[in-house]
Amino acid sequence: MNEKPKQKRASFTRERIIRAAMEQLENEGYANLTVAKVVERAQLSIGAYMHHFSSKEKLLIALIDTYHQQRTETLEERFGDLRIRNRGDILYFLQTVMEIQLGYLNNISNEFFMAQRTDPVLRWHGQQVRHQNRERSETLYRGVFGAEIFDGSKIFDIVDDYTNIFLRSIGILTISRSEEEVALKKKQWLQVFCDMIETEMGAKNSVEKSTAKA
Repeated sequence: MNEKPKQKRASFTRERIIRAAMEQLENEGYANLTVAKVVERAQLSIGAYMHHFSSKEKLLIALIDTYHQQRTETLEERFGDLRIRNRGDILYFLQTVMEIQLGYLNNISNEFFMAQRTDPVLRWHGQQVRHQNRERSETLYRGVFGAEIFDGSKIFDIVDDYTNIFLRSIGILTISRSEEEVALKKKQWLQVFCDMIETEMGAKNSVEKSTAKA
């Protein structure tokens, strides 16, 4: 069933507010995220804003949902047809993850991280949304690597946990280190994590061959 004109306008207005708030977060950070600035950036009235978000906390919850949705959809778009067979495929996969994590979404993620440290409601909601999207990512990666390789391996831990921690540190290094130092760290990261995944794939292949011979 198609949306009615009034519903479409409401949906469009809500999207404008969220988009403006995302831009405000990226450009000026969580500390400078105010209703007044979001309303000004969205070119809306305060009444239109309050119709959709009665508090800043509710806006942030919507932003967390939007962030995780965008991140997961970006991963699905980039990896939907990828099937990893060799080291070159692994490097492409990791480079793409790095681009996504260190791009626009990374800036937003860091601001959410700071907000959730001081707000237990936001922290709880963020944990729930991350859990839901973690399951969605796991399904995606299982398709990329193949269930016979992925299941029972440490690949998901490597990609979803270890790399996220490392890439967060890279995001911090971009503030305090030169471009050359950061580029070297990225290169080292790619090789180390590629080796880890390749080892996991090799171990699973050995088990599969042994099982087949038996």
